[in-house]
Amino acid sequence: IKQLVEEYDAQGVGLLEVGVNWRMFPCSKSLPTWFGSWKPMLANTAHNRHEQLGRHQQGGVGMLALGSLRKYVRKRSVDFRGLGRWCSWLLYANENHKTRVIVAYNTGRSKPRGEKTIYQQQLRYLQTQGVDSNPRRLFATDFLACLLTWRAQGERLLIFWDANEHILDGELSRILMERLDLVEVCHQFWNGERPNTHIRGSEPIDGCLASRELEFTSHR
Repeated sequence: IKQLVEEYDAQGVGLLEVGVNWRMFPCSKSLPTWFGSWKPMLANTAHNRHEQLGRHQQGGVGMLALGSLRKYVRKRSVDFRGLGRWCSWLLYANENHKTRVIVAYNTGRSKPRGEKTIYQQQLRYLQTQGVDSNPRRLFATDFLACLLTWRAQGERLLIFWDANEHILDGELSRILMERLDLVEVCHQFWNGERPNTHIRGSEPIDGCLASRELEFTSHR
Protein backbone atom coordinates (compact mmCIF):
# COMPACT_ATOMS: atom_id res chain seq x y z
CA ILE A 1 0.00 0.00 0.00
CA LYS A 2 2.82 2.39 0.88
CA GLN A 3 4.52 1.72 -2.44
CA LEU A 4 1.35 2.37 -4.46
CA VAL A 5 0.52 5.54 -2.54
CA GLU A 6 4.00 6.89 -3.17
CA GLU A 7 4.06 5.86 -6.83
CA TYR A 8 0.70 7.41 -7.71
CA ASP A 9 0.71 10.22 -5.14
CA ALA A 10 -2.62 8.85 -3.87
CA GLN A 11 -4.58 10.65 -1.18
CA GLY A 12 -7.33 8.06 -0.86
CA VAL A 13 -7.13 4.28 -0.48
CA GLY A 14 -9.96 1.75 -0.59
CA LEU A 15 -9.53 -1.72 0.90
CA LEU A 16 -11.72 -4.76 0.21
CA GLU A 17 -11.78 -8.08 2.06
CA VAL A 18 -9.52 -6.69 4.76
CA GLY A 19 -9.99 -9.87 6.79
CA VAL A 20 -9.76 -8.23 10.21
CA ASN A 21 -12.19 -8.23 13.13
CA TRP A 22 -11.32 -4.85 14.61
CA ARG A 23 -13.19 -5.57 17.84
CA MET A 24 -10.52 -8.13 18.68
CA PHE A 25 -7.87 -5.39 18.81
CA PRO A 26 -7.46 -2.54 21.31
CA CYS A 27 -8.02 1.03 20.10
CA SER A 28 -4.25 1.46 20.06
CA LYS A 29 -4.10 -1.05 17.17
CA SER A 30 -6.50 0.65 14.74
CA LEU A 31 -5.79 0.59 11.00
CA PRO A 32 -3.69 3.82 10.91
CA THR A 33 -1.32 2.44 13.56
CA TRP A 34 -0.40 -0.39 11.21
CA PHE A 35 1.45 2.19 9.12
CA GLY A 36 3.43 3.56 12.05
CA SER A 37 4.53 7.18 11.69
CA TRP A 38 4.60 6.99 7.88
CA LYS A 39 1.91 9.60 7.12
CA PRO A 40 -0.96 11.28 9.00
CA MET A 41 -4.21 9.58 7.95
CA LEU A 42 -7.86 9.04 8.73
CA ALA A 43 -9.49 5.63 8.50
CA ASN A 44 -12.95 4.14 8.27
CA THR A 45 -13.41 0.38 8.65
CA ALA A 46 -16.33 -2.05 8.76
CA HIS A 47 -16.59 -5.76 9.43
CA ASN A 48 -19.23 -8.29 10.43
CA ARG A 49 -20.01 -7.35 14.03
CA HIS A 50 -22.39 -10.24 14.65
CA GLU A 51 -19.75 -12.93 14.94
CA GLN A 52 -16.43 -13.27 16.72
CA LEU A 53 -14.40 -15.70 14.63
CA GLY A 54 -11.02 -14.48 15.83
CA ARG A 55 -8.74 -11.65 14.81
CA HIS A 56 -8.75 -12.94 11.25
CA GLN A 57 -12.29 -12.84 9.91
CA GLN A 58 -13.02 -13.04 6.21
CA GLY A 59 -14.66 -9.99 4.67
CA GLY A 60 -14.64 -6.38 5.76
CA VAL A 61 -13.79 -3.13 4.03
CA GLY A 62 -11.76 -0.03 4.83
CA MET A 63 -10.79 3.44 3.65
CA LEU A 64 -7.81 5.70 4.20
CA ALA A 65 -7.58 9.46 3.66
CA LEU A 66 -4.13 11.00 3.40
CA GLY A 67 -2.70 14.40 2.59
CA SER A 68 -5.06 17.27 1.82
CA LEU A 69 -8.01 14.90 1.35
CA ARG A 70 -8.26 14.56 5.14
CA LYS A 71 -9.58 18.09 5.63
CA TYR A 72 -12.62 17.38 3.43
CA VAL A 73 -13.82 14.31 5.36
CA ARG A 74 -17.01 15.39 7.17
CA LYS A 75 -19.00 12.30 8.04
CA ARG A 76 -18.33 8.58 8.00
CA SER A 77 -20.80 5.76 7.64
CA VAL A 78 -20.78 1.94 7.60
CA ASP A 79 -23.11 -0.87 6.57
CA PHE A 80 -26.24 -0.33 8.69
CA ARG A 81 -26.71 -4.07 9.25
CA GLY A 82 -23.24 -4.41 10.76
CA LEU A 83 -22.16 -6.95 8.15
CA GLY A 84 -19.16 -4.98 6.91
CA ARG A 85 -20.31 -4.90 3.30
CA TRP A 86 -19.49 -1.23 2.72
CA CYS A 87 -18.27 1.95 4.34
CA SER A 88 -18.29 5.56 3.14
CA TRP A 89 -17.15 9.10 3.71
CA LEU A 90 -19.04 12.28 2.90
CA LEU A 91 -16.59 14.82 1.50
CA TYR A 92 -17.10 18.51 0.90
CA ALA A 93 -15.73 22.01 1.33
CA ASN A 94 -18.92 23.70 0.14
CA GLU A 95 -22.15 22.26 1.58
CA ASN A 96 -23.82 22.70 -1.81
CA HIS A 97 -21.37 20.27 -3.44
CA LYS A 98 -21.17 17.07 -1.42
CA THR A 99 -19.62 13.84 -2.67
CA ARG A 100 -19.92 10.48 -0.94
CA VAL A 101 -17.04 8.07 -1.55
CA ILE A 102 -18.01 4.44 -0.97
CA VAL A 103 -16.03 1.21 -0.80
CA ALA A 104 -18.21 -1.88 -1.14
CA TYR A 105 -17.93 -5.65 -1.45
CA ASN A 106 -20.71 -7.76 -2.99
CA THR A 107 -20.92 -11.42 -2.03
CA GLY A 108 -20.10 -13.94 -4.74
CA ARG A 109 -22.68 -15.94 -6.67
CA SER A 110 -21.63 -19.34 -5.39
CA LYS A 111 -22.23 -20.89 -1.99
CA PRO A 112 -18.68 -21.61 -0.79
CA ARG A 113 -18.15 -24.25 1.82
CA GLY A 114 -16.63 -23.44 5.17
CA GLU A 115 -18.34 -21.77 8.12
CA LYS A 116 -15.98 -18.78 8.08
CA THR A 117 -16.61 -17.68 4.49
CA ILE A 118 -18.29 -14.33 3.90
CA TYR A 119 -21.29 -16.03 2.31
CA GLN A 120 -21.84 -18.35 5.27
CA GLN A 121 -21.38 -15.53 7.79
CA GLN A 122 -24.09 -13.51 6.10
CA LEU A 123 -26.32 -16.55 5.59
CA ARG A 124 -26.25 -17.19 9.34
CA TYR A 125 -27.24 -13.57 9.94
CA LEU A 126 -30.24 -13.96 7.62
CA GLN A 127 -31.34 -17.14 9.33
CA THR A 128 -30.95 -15.61 12.79
CA GLN A 129 -32.91 -12.50 11.80
CA GLY A 130 -35.58 -14.48 9.96
CA VAL A 131 -34.97 -12.64 6.69
CA ASP A 132 -36.25 -14.46 3.62
CA SER A 133 -33.41 -13.69 1.23
CA ASN A 134 -29.86 -14.71 0.35
CA PRO A 135 -26.63 -12.72 0.92
CA ARG A 136 -26.33 -11.55 -2.66
CA ARG A 137 -29.96 -10.45 -3.01
CA LEU A 138 -29.84 -8.73 0.37
CA PHE A 139 -26.76 -6.77 -0.65
CA ALA A 140 -28.49 -5.56 -3.81
CA THR A 141 -31.62 -4.46 -1.92
CA ASP A 142 -29.77 -2.76 0.94
CA PHE A 143 -27.08 -1.11 -1.15
CA LEU A 144 -29.52 0.31 -3.67
CA ALA A 145 -31.71 1.70 -0.87
CA CYS A 146 -28.73 3.51 0.70
CA LEU A 147 -27.54 4.89 -2.63
CA LEU A 148 -31.00 6.18 -3.51
CA THR A 149 -31.24 7.89 -0.11
CA TRP A 150 -27.85 9.56 -0.47
CA ARG A 151 -28.64 10.64 -4.01
CA ALA A 152 -31.99 12.09 -2.91
CA GLN A 153 -30.05 14.17 -0.38
CA GLY A 154 -28.16 15.77 -3.24
CA GLU A 155 -24.93 13.84 -2.79
CA ARG A 156 -22.75 12.88 -5.73
CA LEU A 157 -21.61 9.26 -5.59
CA LEU A 158 -18.22 7.70 -6.19
CA ILE A 159 -18.32 3.93 -5.65
CA PHE A 160 -15.27 1.67 -5.64
CA TRP A 161 -16.48 -1.89 -5.43
CA ASP A 162 -15.93 -5.57 -5.95
CA ALA A 163 -19.17 -6.40 -7.76
CA ASN A 164 -18.44 -10.13 -8.04
CA GLU A 165 -20.06 -9.84 -11.46
CA HIS A 166 -19.17 -8.13 -14.72
CA ILE A 167 -18.96 -4.42 -13.95
CA LEU A 168 -20.71 -3.52 -17.22
CA ASP A 169 -22.99 -6.47 -17.97
CA GLY A 170 -23.81 -7.71 -14.46
CA GLU A 171 -27.40 -7.49 -13.25
CA LEU A 172 -26.75 -5.26 -10.24
CA SER A 173 -24.24 -3.14 -12.15
CA ARG A 174 -26.86 -2.36 -14.79
CA ILE A 175 -29.50 -1.60 -12.15
CA LEU A 176 -27.24 0.87 -10.34
CA MET A 177 -26.24 2.62 -13.55
CA GLU A 178 -29.85 2.92 -14.73
CA ARG A 179 -31.58 3.79 -11.44
CA LEU A 180 -28.94 6.26 -10.28
CA ASP A 181 -27.69 7.52 -13.66
CA LEU A 182 -24.14 6.44 -12.87
CA VAL A 183 -21.29 5.83 -15.28
CA GLU A 184 -18.68 3.09 -15.01
CA VAL A 185 -15.28 4.79 -15.03
CA CYS A 186 -12.64 2.04 -15.12
CA HIS A 187 -13.62 0.52 -18.46
CA GLN A 188 -12.94 3.83 -20.21
CA PHE A 189 -9.24 3.17 -19.75
CA TRP A 190 -9.10 -0.46 -20.84
CA ASN A 191 -6.67 -1.12 -23.63
CA GLY A 192 -7.79 -3.95 -25.88
CA GLU A 193 -9.44 -6.95 -24.20
CA ARG A 194 -11.52 -6.71 -21.06
CA PRO A 195 -9.27 -7.66 -18.12
CA ASN A 196 -10.19 -10.29 -15.57
CA THR A 197 -9.65 -8.89 -12.07
CA HIS A 198 -9.68 -12.13 -10.10
CA ILE A 199 -6.85 -14.62 -10.13
CA ARG A 200 -9.25 -17.45 -11.08
CA GLY A 201 -11.73 -15.27 -12.95
CA SER A 202 -12.48 -14.54 -16.58
CA GLU A 203 -14.11 -11.09 -16.43
CA PRO A 204 -13.67 -7.65 -14.80
CA ILE A 205 -15.48 -7.68 -11.47
CA ASP A 206 -13.77 -4.68 -9.79
CA GLY A 207 -14.72 -1.20 -10.90
CA CYS A 208 -15.78 2.34 -10.14
CA LEU A 209 -19.24 3.85 -10.56
CA ALA A 210 -19.64 7.61 -10.46
CA SER A 211 -22.24 10.34 -10.76
CA ARG A 212 -22.07 12.12 -14.10
CA GLU A 213 -21.34 15.45 -12.41
CA LEU A 214 -17.91 14.21 -11.33
CA GLU A 215 -14.96 14.92 -13.59
CA PHE A 216 -11.98 12.60 -14.07
CA THR A 217 -8.89 14.34 -15.36
CA SER A 218 -6.26 11.61 -14.99
CA HIS A 219 -5.95 7.83 -15.12
CA ARG A 220 -2.34 7.32 -14.07
